[in-house]
Amino acid sequence: MNKIVKILLLTLIFSQFMKEMNAQSTERFIRIVGTSKQKFNSNGIKIELNISDVMENNRNGVRAMNFDSVYIKFINELRKFNLEEKNLEVNSANISRGYNGFSKSYFIYSGDKNLAEKIAGLKLNGVQLTSVQYTYSNIGSNEVEGMLLNAINDAKRKAKNIADELGLKLGRILNIEDTSGNCCGNIKDSKDAIETIEYHVNITFALNE
Repeated sequence: MNKIVKILLLTLIFSQFMKEMNAQSTERFIRIVGTSKQKFNSNGIKIELNISDVMENNRNGVRAMNFDSVYIKFINELRKFNLEEKNLEVNSANISRGYNGFSKSYFIYSGDKNLAEKIAGLKLNGVQLTSVQYTYSNIGSNEVEGMLLNAINDAKRKAKNIADELGLKLGRILNIEDTSGNCCGNIKDSKDAIETIEYHVNITFALNE
C-alpha cells in the first residue's frame, strides 16, 4: 500500500513539474533597458598654479625676482580674495630647479568658481595658472535611489509602449539587473561646471494575452 501511495505522489509531482515547465517555456517576456539622467552642479573649484623665479627681461621691462619675493607678493594679493597662505597646498610632484631657476606647483581649493579669473587678472610675473577644474560633492543615497526609480519607470514606459504595439498586456517584473550600482559614489573633478550622471537598469517583464 505504501508503495502505491509513493508512486501516486511521484506521479502527481512529476505531472505538476511538467506543467510548470511547459508554462515557462511558452511564457512571453521582453527585456528593456531603463535610463535616467540627473545633472549635478559643482560646489567649487580646484586651481593648479606654478610659482617660479622671474628672469630679468629688459626688452619687456621685467626685473628679476627670486622665488621667495614672487611667493610673498602672491600671498599678499590672495588676501584680496579672502584667502591666506594656508589655502595653498604644495604639489610635491611638481617642484623643479633648473637653468631658468626654481619653481613650485600649488593647488588651491575654493568655493568661489570665479577665483581662477581673478588670479589671472592679477597678471603677476612668476605666477602661472596651469589647470582649472570644478569639484563636486558626493552623491547622496537619496539621489541614487531617485535615479534608480526613474530608470525603472523609464523601462516600464518603454515596455508598455512595445506591449501595446504587439496587442499584449505588460505583466509582472521577472528580473531586475542594476548595471549602475557603483556609478554614483562621487563625481571626479571636471573641467565642466555641470556634470550629467546616467543610471541604467535591465528589466525583464512578462507579456500577457
